[in-house]
Amino acid sequence: MEEDHAKGREYIEKALRLAEEGKDYFSFWNACYVLGCFLSWNCEFEKAQDYFYKALDLSLAARNNMGITSSQINLGMNYIFQGKIAPAYRISQESLRLAEESGDIYLKGMAHASHGTSCYYLGDYKEAEEHLLKGISFGEKTRHFTWGAWAAAFRGDMYFDQGEYAKAQESYRKALLFVGNEKFSPSWITLLNVAILRARVLHGETEPSPEELSQRFAANKNRGFAGWIAQYIAEIMLHRKPEDFSEAEAWAKKALSLHRENGMRLLLGRDYLLHAELEKRRKNFEAAKEHLNQAMAIFQECGAGGYLQKAKKEWIQLASLGIGE
Repeated sequence: MEEDHAKGREYIEKALRLAEEGKDYFSFWNACYVLGCFLSWNCEFEKAQDYFYKALDLSLAARNNMGITSSQINLGMNYIFQGKIAPAYRISQESLRLAEESGDIYLKGMAHASHGTSCYYLGDYKEAEEHLLKGISFGEKTRHFTWGAWAAAFRGDMYFDQGEYAKAQESYRKALLFVGNEKFSPSWITLLNVAILRARVLHGETEPSPEELSQRFAANKNRGFAGWIAQYIAEIMLHRKPEDFSEAEAWAKKALSLHRENGMRLLLGRDYLLHAELEKRRKNFEAAKEHLNQAMAIFQECGAGGYLQKAKKEWIQLASLGIGE
C-alpha cells in the first residue's frame, strides 16, 4: 500500500534468508514468489526469473498444483514485460491446461488472464477476448483483485488498439473497481486513470491539462509503469486540439528512453509507432517511415503479430504515396 519498495524488498529478502536457514519451505516459496513479482515489476527480469524458477522447483518437488501453476503464470508474465511473446504464450497455454485440470476457479482466473494477455500481444484478438473475459469473471467470483484487474486492464488496451474507446474506458474502470476497492497499488491506480483519460481524449470527451498529466506521472512509484504512463500522456498530447507536437514529442521521447533503459521491448516498439504518427502529422514522411521500420523490427523480434501487422499497414500507406522511392 505504501509503495516503499526499498523497505519492502529488505523485508522479503530477510524472510528469504530466515526461511532458507530454518528449512521453512512454505515461507521460502512465498518469499521467492513475492520477490519474483516485485523484481518483475521493477524490470529486473533475469533476477525475477530465477526466483520464479526456485518457486516452481519447490512446487514440482512437492507436487503442489497451486504452486506449479501460479509460478508458471508469473514466469510467463515476466516474459510479457520483456516483450518475449512466444515463450509467454507457451507457458500461459500450459498453465491454463493445468488450471483447467485442477478445476480450481482461483487458478483458472489467473490462467485465463495470463493466456488472454499472451493472445492479445500475439495478435489473436478473438481468443484474447474470450480468455480475458473469463479471467474477469473468475476474478469477480474469487475476489482475486490483482488478476481480475490485470485481465480488465489488458482488455481495455486491446479495445483501445481497435478504436473502441468507449469499451476501453469501461474495461479500465472495471480494473479500477478491482484494485481501487482494495486500495492496492496507488501507482497502478494512477496508470489506469491515465489510460481512461487517453481513451476519453480520443473519444472526444475531455482534454486534461498538461499540469494534471505531469502530476499523475510524478505520483507513480512503479518503475515498470513509468514509461507506460509517459506513452499514454504522449498520445493524449498528440490528440489534443490544437495538437501539441512539442509536448507530445517530449513525452514520447521520455517513454522511449524509459522503455529502452528498462528492457521493455514491446512497449519500445509502441513508442516507435507513436513517433511515426507524430512525424506523419508533421508531414515528415521519411522520418515516419524510418520509425515504422524500427517498430517492425522490434515487433518481429518480440513475436507481437497484432502490432507488427499494424506497423506494416501504416508503412504500406506511406509507400503508396511514393514515400522513399
